[in-house]
Amino acid sequence: MSDAELAVESTRPYPPGWLHQLLRALDRLPGPAPLWYAVIGLAAVLVYHLEFWTVGRSTVGEFDAENTFWGLALFAGLWASAHFERVASAALDATRPALRLSGAEFERLRYELTVAPAIPSAIALAGSVGLNLLAYVIDPVGTYVVGQSAPLVVAAFLATAITIGILFVGLLQLVRQMRLIRTTLDRWASIDPFLPGPLSGFSRLTSQVGITIVLIITAGSVISPIPAGQLAFLVRSLPYIVVTPAIALIAFVMPLYGLHTRLAAEKERLQGEAEHRLKALLAALNDDVDRADLTRAEGLNQQLTSMLQQREVLVRLPTWPWSIGTLRAVISAVLLPMVLFVIQSILAQLLF
Repeated sequence: MSDAELAVESTRPYPPGWLHQLLRALDRLPGPAPLWYAVIGLAAVLVYHLEFWTVGRSTVGEFDAENTFWGLALFAGLWASAHFERVASAALDATRPALRLSGAEFERLRYELTVAPAIPSAIALAGSVGLNLLAYVIDPVGTYVVGQSAPLVVAAFLATAITIGILFVGLLQLVRQMRLIRTTLDRWASIDPFLPGPLSGFSRLTSQVGITIVLIITAGSVISPIPAGQLAFLVRSLPYIVVTPAIALIAFVMPLYGLHTRLAAEKERLQGEAEHRLKALLAALNDDVDRADLTRAEGLNQQLTSMLQQREVLVRLPTWPWSIGTLRAVISAVLLPMVLFVIQSILAQLLF
C-alpha cells in the first residue's frame, strides 16, 4: 500500500454504515439527491395508501394525513441524514482554528463525526427489522398484513424498516457525535474567550440536531388523532412535551458544557490577573497621595482608566460556546411542543 493510500486509510478507521453508502449511491444518480429522496418518500406514501385502498379501508385515490406523514418521514430521514453529514463537516471546519490537531487527525475526526460505523449501523437496521417483524406477528390486523398481497406487504415492510432504521442510526450517530465533540473540545481545543467564533462552531451542529428532532417528532404528534379523553390526551402528549425537548436540550448542551466550564475558568483567571494589577495600581496611586507626590498622577490616572475599561471588557466576555441567535432558536424549538399541546388541548375541549 502506497503512502497516499495509507494516509487515506488512516482517516477511515472503520468501514461506513449502510445509510452513508445509500446516501452516496443516491448522490451518484443523475440530478440532485433531494429529488431522489422525494421520489423514495412519495413511493412510500403510495405504498401505505395502497394498503388501505386494496382492502377497502379508504376510497381509492383518497389520501389521509397519517399515511402521508409516515411516507414522507422516509424522505425526511434521508434528507436529515445527508444534511447532518454536511452540517457536521462544516461545524468542524468552523472550529478548526481552535483545535490543536494535525491534518490527518483532523480528517479522521471529520470522518468519525459524519459517518456512522458499519457494524453498529447494521445492528440498528437489524433491530428495526426485528421490531417490525414482531409487530407483524403480534398484530397482523393493525399492521395491515391481513388481506394484502405479498409484494405490497414486502414493500410496506421495507419502507417502515428503513425509516425506523434511519431513526436508530441517527440516534446512534447523535450519541457518538456528542461524545466526539466533548472529547475533542476537552483534549484539543485552545481556550481563548477573546476569540469565541471558532469555539462556537460545534453549536451549529448540536443546535440543528436538537431542533430537527423536535420538529419531526412534533409533526408526528400533530397529525395523530386527538384522543377523546383528557387523560388519554395527556398521556399521549407527555412524551412530546417532555421527552423530546429534553433530548433536544441534552443534544445541544451536553457536548459543549465542558467547554463552557473551561471558558468560565479562563475568564476568571483573566479577571483575577486584572484585579491584581488594579490593586497594585491603586496601591501606587495611594502611596503617591500619602507622600504628596503628584509627578506620576497623570500617568497613573490614565492607567487606572485603562484598567477599569479592561475590567468592563472582561466582564462581557462570553463563556457559553454559542451565539444568542442559536440559543433563541433552540429555546423556540423546545417550547414548540408545549405551545402545540395547549392548542390541541383547547381543540380537544371544543370537539369533545
